[in-house]
Amino acid sequence: MLIPYKEHVIEDFLLWKKSGLKTALVTLVEAKPSGPRNPGAQMAINEKGQAVGYFSGGCVEAALVTETLNAFQKNQNQWVLYGKDSPYMDIVLPCGNSQNAFIDVHLNETTAAKIISAERQRKTVHLVVEDEPYKTFVSPQIPTITRGFICSYTPRPRLVIAGKGPLVLLLVSLAKEAEIDTIVCSHDDHFSHLSEKKGATLLKNSQNTSQLAENLDPWSGLVTLFHEHHLELPYLKTALEHNCFYVGALGSRITHKKRIKELTLAGISQSTINSIHAPVGMNLGSKSLSHVAVAIIAQFLYHWNQNALDTHKLTYVKPTL
Repeated sequence: MLIPYKEHVIEDFLLWKKSGLKTALVTLVEAKPSGPRNPGAQMAINEKGQAVGYFSGGCVEAALVTETLNAFQKNQNQWVLYGKDSPYMDIVLPCGNSQNAFIDVHLNETTAAKIISAERQRKTVHLVVEDEPYKTFVSPQIPTITRGFICSYTPRPRLVIAGKGPLVLLLVSLAKEAEIDTIVCSHDDHFSHLSEKKGATLLKNSQNTSQLAENLDPWSGLVTLFHEHHLELPYLKTALEHNCFYVGALGSRITHKKRIKELTLAGISQSTINSIHAPVGMNLGSKSLSHVAVAIIAQFLYHWNQNALDTHKLTYVKPTL
């Protein structure tokens, strides 16, 4: 069974529910001692056996679809344990770990829509699932529960790309595959149009720094790809002033020395300037444009993970014995 990989499945869940299909949200609650996915990873599975998302890279997904179809027939939520200490002897995790998942066949459209609305507003929101008796709701804060789990959704990674040229298009394509929200600011209509066709959001008035600021937050990064380096300063200054977790700039070390002087004159502190990644991207030892794009996305995601900005985090509250 080929199950499409997706990090974020709540939109698929809601789409299937609205089409009239019974749909379950399956959440990975425990992975002991670790696993390919962290607790909080999710899958959406409908009554036709269609699914998106993954937990193991192929070991348990097909079995989860079967268990979910059984749960639909019983109209009951279900806990499923795979791997070590599991009753399913025919499903072995080669890593020797165990995965504990919760199949929720009762999650409704309203609850899912609230999660999506919060995500689009770049707000953190928490899906609270209480077990025995079952109860689920969405909360802006983490509440206290006695049994169940809380799945926290933080804003997704966002990369703002300012500049022009083929590197912009390569970054947009790679970011889309990595499920990174992408905004393009370009003075070039041609590259703006091509970026939009590839799925990027355009900042129409790219020179309006207040409009740029509205799209920046601690879950956002910015990279400047200008060869006319005087054009990059308003973007860099705005990003540095708005607590972006990542700021990168194209150009040589000589160019960066000039950049440091100009940002210092603009009132940016030395410690803040030192946070700029320039020359941008991890050092792969290559000047190939496609390799440079990979290096930038890799550096962006490295700092996303170093700052513990993972989109889905889970708190599991076991019953007291």
